[in-house]
Amino acid sequence: VIDGIDIINKLSKYKNDKIVILGHDNVDVDSIISGYLLEKCLVGEGFDAYFCIKDKKIAQESIDICKEYGFDACKYQREVKADKFILVDHNDRKVDGEIIAIIDHHPTSKKIDLDLYFNIENNSFITYIINNNINYSWVFYVPSQTLLAISLIGYEI
Repeated sequence: VIDGIDIINKLSKYKNDKIVILGHDNVDVDSIISGYLLEKCLVGEGFDAYFCIKDKKIAQESIDICKEYGFDACKYQREVKADKFILVDHNDRKVDGEIIAIIDHHPTSKKIDLDLYFNIENNSFITYIINNNINYSWVFYVPSQTLLAISLIGYEI
């Protein structure tokens, strides 16, 4: 069983690197919330991490759901230069750099050859991380608190 502390500890060798967190193409609410909360978690643990949405257009439904909870997903449509990447809510994407971790919950039969590959099926990975005693004081800031609640209730909206 992998827990949140294990994930953070295994990522610690990248603490001095700039890290970009990417959700899947055509991001949905799960991918957006997961990327945002992982950014907050990693920054709270001292990492130089940035969640970025590479899509030129986000589905209006996802924008509306996020806005309903006080979160502007569009402000994360940005480019941040880095050569280290973490994929969340998916396991396959081309990047200009090194994928250092994949944190997903979708079942796959594909063999993924990466030391820091975590597949926590049937669970939101961010819920998994923060339920395991990590220093997550960042979560008490809106909209993190509300988005965390959404994540705890269900990983698919």
